[in-house]
Amino acid sequence: MSIPKPALAQPNEFVILGSGVSTSVPKINCIIRPSDEGVCQVCRHAFENPFSKERRNNVCALVRHSGKTVLIDCGKTMRDSTMRQFPKLGVRDVDAIVLTHGHADAVLGLDDARDLQRGPTRHMENGRAVWRGPAPTPVYLNEETMEVCRRVFPYLMPRSEATKNGQHIKKDIPRRVASLDWKVFGESHYLKPFYPIKGAGIQLTPIKMWHGGDYVCMGYLIRMEESPGTKEKVIAYLSDLHALPDESMRFLKRQPRIDLLVVDLLANGQNASHLNREEAVNLVRELRPLEAVAVGMTCSVGFHEVVNGELAILEKTEGIRFRLAYDGERFPC
Repeated sequence: MSIPKPALAQPNEFVILGSGVSTSVPKINCIIRPSDEGVCQVCRHAFENPFSKERRNNVCALVRHSGKTVLIDCGKTMRDSTMRQFPKLGVRDVDAIVLTHGHADAVLGLDDARDLQRGPTRHMENGRAVWRGPAPTPVYLNEETMEVCRRVFPYLMPRSEATKNGQHIKKDIPRRVASLDWKVFGESHYLKPFYPIKGAGIQLTPIKMWHGGDYVCMGYLIRMEESPGTKEKVIAYLSDLHALPDESMRFLKRQPRIDLLVVDLLANGQNASHLNREEAVNLVRELRPLEAVAVGMTCSVGFHEVVNGELAILEKTEGIRFRLAYDGERFPC
């Protein structure tokens, strides 16, 4: 397989890098422990066909605008997602990372974030060669997710963070790690817009969601501002969702227009921490976006094209455009 040449033009677009459940698809147990009914056919197809739309990495997305790139979530399969998609997209750099919550499928790829950064560069100062590391990548996350990252990635924390509350972090062997600039926001910042990259025209508004029980996950309203030759694009990104607090639902319903709704849809049956197919459809009915796609699917949802054929009936009967997304799907903005 040849590596595609990077595109010269940097388009304004929203990209689904990963569309699957935390385990990803194909699932390990479906391949090594087939049931009495045989091997799961969705997982078999994903296993045997690397470019199948049934192959679903952890949910993550990419926002590209004005030559800048924001990565939403950085989970267990981030390395595979970027290797598969970045060369095709012509992505050379990630300018900011935004996290939704602290589960493994959203944060464990932060260890590999060093490879998203350019390595040390050589500069001459006063006739001497000086090596400088990459500029820190800003990482935006809420307080609960930061607590997880402190425990899991103490070596990615500033020294002041690593020794907070008198905790002593043992010295690690010298090695290259990601250079990250942690941008932590609290509940007072929910529903208040911010710009993760200065001058890029990408505005994000954090939206509080319940990801089962009282576990908070952040959704984001993404506003890609108008630029020469493009119109403003509004995207509601609700990736790991079981229920929306009333204030969050009112906020979304107040939006004059949602061009694209990205919504959680784990499986067909009930689940304690995710929406099922019926619940996802009902949320699309309430918010009435111009277009909606589902992410977070496990194999039991069914074959991509079959399910989309069933969901297509909604457009004919109710005027609702809703379907399953797939890894690498692009939405021009």
